[in-house]
Amino acid sequence: MLDLFSKQPAVSVDASGDLFTDMEVSHREPEEIRDFMAEAYEFFTAFQ
Repeated sequence: MLDLFSKQPAVSVDASGDLFTDMEVSHREPEEIRDFMAEAYEFFTAFQ
């Protein structure tokens, strides 16, 4: 999991108890949404 986050320096992760939140502040163009969702799913599965 650390490798996944180290590849994404713009991602911020916060934790409280058993909850994690992540935030990346940036603008996405419509054609970038598919790649963004694939990356988000990669993070999601890392926590399962």
